[in-house]
Amino acid sequence: MEFGNYVQLWGKPTPMKGKNFYYVNLEDISVNGERVHIPPRTFHIGQHGRGGLILDSGTPLTYLVSAGYWPLKALFLNHAKLELDIPVNGRMCYYGEYADLFRGLLPTMTFHFEGGLDVDVPPAASFKYYGNNRVCAVFKESNLGLSIFGSLMQRNLMVGYDLGEEKIYMANTKCIG
Repeated sequence: MEFGNYVQLWGKPTPMKGKNFYYVNLEDISVNGERVHIPPRTFHIGQHGRGGLILDSGTPLTYLVSAGYWPLKALFLNHAKLELDIPVNGRMCYYGEYADLFRGLLPTMTFHFEGGLDVDVPPAASFKYYGNNRVCAVFKESNLGLSIFGSLMQRNLMVGYDLGEEKIYMANTKCIG
């Protein structure tokens, strides 16, 4: 972790939209390169400060409002090559082992943010192995009135905050450890 005026910011920026949290505009999501075509402004903060999507390193799961979650889930189910298991706490689960997260049996998602920033989220960041041959999504439907891009999906992602310019930079990376 680095602070100060001379920190190197990696990746492409997306504008920050809120003053109280790290709000960003998510334009769409892709599953294995196929766009979900989420309705426009689904993940934008409203004029009265409601809704939107925040980056939150203190919230493990990713929460997506219904208008974005359900089309994403439908497309995701079409691309997954593992057998569906019983949901756990509202999250999709599949029969699988830890190694399946790296075998191409679950799709990669790409989050398309305002400004041309595309963030790839591989299965090892969008699913977690829970033992007993079960892997479960780390994203689910939000009932919070807003969406949250949680810390588990930020694994192997370099995130930089330029508070003066009100931009957030993100780049996929390979963290050690």
